Amino acid sequence: IAALRRALDGRRLILNHPQRGYCFVAPVQGTQPALLPQHNLAARLSPVFGRDELVGMLVRRLSGHRLLTLTGVAGIGKSTLALAVAERVLPRYRDGVWWVDLTPMQAPHELLGTLATVFQLEACQSFDELCRRLASRQLLLVLDGADLLLGACRKLMRALRERAPGVSVLVSSREALLAPGEWVLRVP
Repeated sequence: IAALRRALDGRRLILNHPQRGYCFVAPVQGTQPALLPQHNLAARLSPVFGRDELVGMLVRRLSGHRLLTLTGVAGIGKSTLALAVAERVLPRYRDGVWWVDLTPMQAPHELLGTLATVFQLEACQSFDELCRRLASRQLLLVLDGADLLLGACRKLMRALRERAPGVSVLVSSREALLAPGEWVLRVP
């Protein structure tokens, strides 16, 4: 501590608090709060094993395609893979990465309401209206379990393609959306 105090030109910037320890008390100058990327991704509780090469390939592929769909049977790891990719590309998107779980939804209108809530927008009457509001945003939307609402997801993709050029979409589904511009990977 004495050496640190000498290195700081003898100024009293390191104080001793009895029974608590030392405290550095230099004034903070000219700092700006760091902007953390926006997202609603779940915290990972365990690491992803054996998928590093596949995650890396998907991260690279996502930079050239606006719509990627991960397909495969139930339980193969589509959602885990999508989450790993979303975590890696988070700094790439100015307006964040947003995860939407479609498994509890039963009707297409629920998707529209959920998306408006996730993006903190007022209620929308159509996918076209929603996409017009997203036109200036640059973000990644992750749709998990899209096989339950394929028709609604196709309509959403069509509207995003036409009205929101800065929105990319990563989909996990048991089957492909068959939307224009979709790149499909069957998860091994």
